[in-house]
Amino acid sequence: MIDQNQVHSLCKAYLTLPADYLRQIGGARWSDTSSSLEVTRSFPTLSYNRIALFLEGFASQRSLVAFGFVVHWLSRLTFEIESEPMKRLRRIFIQYHENWRNAGALAGMICADLPASIETPGAAVVCGRLRDRSPFEWFATELNRQSKAGEMPPMAPEAFDRLIKNSLEQLHDEDLASWLKFGRGPLVHAGRELAIAPPARTWGAILDELLARPRLAGAQVYVDQMISALAVPPRRHVPQQLPLGGYADVVTKGSVDRLLPSQHALDDLEFLRRFTENELLFFRREEPPAQNQQEQVIVLDQGVRTWGDVRLVLAGAALALASRADRRAIPCRFACTSRPGLFAPHALSADDLGRVMDASDLSRSPGLALEGVLERPSSVPRDLFLLTHPFALAEDDVRTAALRLGPTDRLFALTINGKGSAELSEMRRGLPVRLKAFHVDFVAATTPAAEPPASSRAWTGCVESNVWPFRFGSDGIVQVFDFDDDGRYQFTVYADSMIHVWDSETGTVEIVPRPMLNGKIVKSWNAGIGVAKGFALLTHDGSRLHLFHYDLAERRGKSVFLCEYPADDFFLRYNRRRDAVIIYGNAFLDLVGILNLSNAKWIAAKDLNIGPLKIVESETSFRELAVVPFHGGVNHSCCQIGNGTLHVPGWSPFTPRTEGRSTFFSDRSIFHMQLGGGVLAVHSAKQDPSYRQCVLSFFQGPEGNFLREITWNVGTDKPFAFRLSPDGDKVAVVRSGTSLDVHSTRSPKHLFVNRRANFNHRPRLWVGEQAFLLNCGRKGHSWHLVEWSNNLIVHSEMMREINPNSANFRNPPFARFLGSDYPAELVTETDADSPEFLHGKYAVRNGIRFVIDRYGCVSAYDNLQRSIFQFWGFGDSWSAWLPDGTRLGKGMIHEWPNSPNAAATMAEALRAARKRGVP
Repeated sequence: MIDQNQVHSLCKAYLTLPADYLRQIGGARWSDTSSSLEVTRSFPTLSYNRIALFLEGFASQRSLVAFGFVVHWLSRLTFEIESEPMKRLRRIFIQYHENWRNAGALAGMICADLPASIETPGAAVVCGRLRDRSPFEWFATELNRQSKAGEMPPMAPEAFDRLIKNSLEQLHDEDLASWLKFGRGPLVHAGRELAIAPPARTWGAILDELLARPRLAGAQVYVDQMISALAVPPRRHVPQQLPLGGYADVVTKGSVDRLLPSQHALDDLEFLRRFTENELLFFRREEPPAQNQQEQVIVLDQGVRTWGDVRLVLAGAALALASRADRRAIPCRFACTSRPGLFAPHALSADDLGRVMDASDLSRSPGLALEGVLERPSSVPRDLFLLTHPFALAEDDVRTAALRLGPTDRLFALTINGKGSAELSEMRRGLPVRLKAFHVDFVAATTPAAEPPASSRAWTGCVESNVWPFRFGSDGIVQVFDFDDDGRYQFTVYADSMIHVWDSETGTVEIVPRPMLNGKIVKSWNAGIGVAKGFALLTHDGSRLHLFHYDLAERRGKSVFLCEYPADDFFLRYNRRRDAVIIYGNAFLDLVGILNLSNAKWIAAKDLNIGPLKIVESETSFRELAVVPFHGGVNHSCCQIGNGTLHVPGWSPFTPRTEGRSTFFSDRSIFHMQLGGGVLAVHSAKQDPSYRQCVLSFFQGPEGNFLREITWNVGTDKPFAFRLSPDGDKVAVVRSGTSLDVHSTRSPKHLFVNRRANFNHRPRLWVGEQAFLLNCGRKGHSWHLVEWSNNLIVHSEMMREINPNSANFRNPPFARFLGSDYPAELVTETDADSPEFLHGKYAVRNGIRFVIDRYGCVSAYDNLQRSIFQFWGFGDSWSAWLPDGTRLGKGMIHEWPNSPNAAATMAEALRAARKRGVP
């Protein structure tokens, strides 16, 4: 039930007149004797109903602004103004019988870029209170008495008049007439836009656009192969009605009553012979006409088991199936593990479809995607194709989902492993029945990559020159994490300042260079926050405060010295409109200052003429205002809870309910709350000491509808950390201190998981004249031999021996490398403070410096300490990279298409560095 006292307070706060602002336009007051508003001089007052109509029209275009702006508009619509645009507005307004609701819609359109009011309870609530005259008249006198406390508009009256005048000058009389007569703009161009609309895209054009993308270019060679390999048995046509009408044909099968009369003239032995050989002739009746409609659904697994070459083959199979369906005029839809739900290729734009088709995710099996397809029954027969890894068919969720096939559904599974062994099966009763098996030869991409993505551009600014082109897991505990202010990027700073950035639109992860300060990598951070298109990190070096700003759009890192400050406990807030970071010290008690990120201008607290509380209320986002620790069940800053009811600013008071039951929080301890995009996240825990369960609950405002819960069983009293995205769609959770999960707040879906990688085994490196040997993996069983005497060639082998010996390897290249000229082992670099890892031990061979870090990455530098080549191996997978973006690799860890002539290009780069030499 809505708390009437809360509604009364919010309405009173919004309708309180700002006396200082209105005095500049002539003054205004609420009438004590009539239900009206008296605005300047002597003229007919404005009734409550007219004000309500104006607010309703205004709210049809945008949220309400400060009430001082509303009174300003009402004054300009009522009085004659000397300005020509104002005269034209009032003349047309009177011509169309002073429709106040339509005038409010025009005002809302003109004020589209103004900030919303801070204390509005909603247009419907305010209008309802204005039309309920008796209680409103009761506190009209009190509103006049508190006029100095009204919300001050963020723009002076002269500037607001200029805004109205400039906007009206851009509107013709026909435009104003349309707004004031119909409450919307003119539609004269709608028919023309419809007539010149571009034609629908054909599948051939869509296919060309997809194969031009860098991550799908390598799938082109598999499309033609898969069209013939994926042929499935035709459906058996069973008529839905009995054959009616006359005889249509003569056939060799049928019932005895349809036997041709001439067949009865045969002798017994001839009749018996023809019967056994199916040579008897029968009449066939004409069958009723029936439409043979059917549909095709492709379920594409993009999880961890299908990375590398397998991903390209499965993508080529999906495109081949869609091409065949297009030729047969069969509707075709897709379901991908990286994107929930079904979609038709023609329904998405070229960029959106390309991002979905070339995405990779971290799902283990496609069971959830397959179940989502089968939950939607079809009225026509469907052929479903599941494109995945062989191991996925053994998963319980895939088998369970396959049991939900409809009576007219057929499910086929195409599986392929990392060695190219493929199999086409039909799923019957949840188990695969093989139809055919074949082998696919993996080939490099022959289509040149299109324009390289933005993530391949080099970083500039005060960051390390070392590049991290590979995507390995996290290392150590999480120090700082958050979303950027647009909710697209999620960044995480781990121990040793390794920074991982996840792009929710593309599904990719990038390890960005670490920040540098005084020639050293910064490893300790006090606070961090997401900003527009990036993030900011704060460090406390002794008594000196430094802030690092990462601009992900420009790929630039910037360092700014702020001031001398003795404390080391800081809190950050961000203002999008000013593009400024507000810094507080001593656990949010002291204001340190404000840094404008656009021009790097720092304003210390002593130079500000406004208190920190006013800055928070006027300059920070609502998400930050709602980050509230609870003490004793009550928060005095933003949200309140009492008697089982939550009070959130701008929301209706509500009682939290999960699964239809009231959640009183009486048996829970509430640790934290965050608000973003109309979604409230509440972190609580059961108080039972024998069974401790942490719960993260999500509610949709302003009614407080329950969305979902995330629960974990934990064995500690310390609450886990989480951050809600500004749009409220995603939440990042750090559960164990080392692993970070990103969930959807509206559906039970994992969006991103970044687990801690196992770097316990020390990788080892032996460097020869034109080759090196890398030992890596979780237990040190992986061996990769890289040669570049001609083209770059990589030999991989799994061996349990700790020390290399030519007799232990099966491949002859290992024996040649470990022959008479046995290379010395390079000791693994353990201290990574230097940006190039060159201050410690390294190996110099033929003018190339080789360094190996503790992550197993081998880096090669020339005599100017410039990176010329990097290599990373894990298990039987490997990936190689050049600074110009050239990539070559194989297996699970290689997510990118192989560049054209990559092997020759990499070998030439290493040989060229050898010629330059190292002094």
